[in-house]
This record gives sequence, structure tokens and C-alpha cells, in this order.
Amino acid sequence: MRAADIATLFEQSVIYTKTVINTLEQPFLLLSKECKVVGASACYYSLFKETAKNIQGASLYEIGNEVWNIPQLKKILKKIIVDDTAFLKGFEVKK
Repeated sequence: MRAADIATLFEQSVIYTKTVINTLEQPFLLLSKECKVVGASACYYSLFKETAKNIQGASLYEIGNEVWNIPQLKKILKKIIVDDTAFLKGFEVKK
């Protein structure tokens, strides 16, 4: 397979993933291993009054007036990245 074919497949998979995420009825963020926002569900944008332009590519810990800059969350996400597990379930942010 040529590099151009691989790049095309990758781009198509990103579009597909973002389309699936956008259909979720729960707020959802897709993060890179560097904890940068790759995408979010429409529900997330609506609930947190954000736009893709404002958060895509930004650090999770800097978006929304740093609402996600929580030491315990950082610790959990670091473990997920190191252990290469799929996602975080059951963590609640309390004000």
C-alpha cells in the first residue's frame, strides 16, 4: 500500500470517527495522547457552550476556563495513556 493510500484511509477514518462521535447524546471529548482535543460531540459543544474552532487542538486542561485542569483527572488520564486503555468511565467533576 502506498503512502498516499494510507493517508487517505487515515483521513477517512478520522472523518468517520468524528461523525460517530457527533451523533452521541452525551457530552464526549476525543483526546490525543497529548490530551489535546481532537473532536467532541454536538452535545458537548451545546452543554459547555463551546465551538470546534475554540477547542480543537487545544489542551484539555486549558479549555473552558481550565474547568478540566483537575489533578486527579490528569493522574487518571496519564494512567490511561501509559496503560493504553480505551477511555475513562465514571469520573465525575463536582463543583
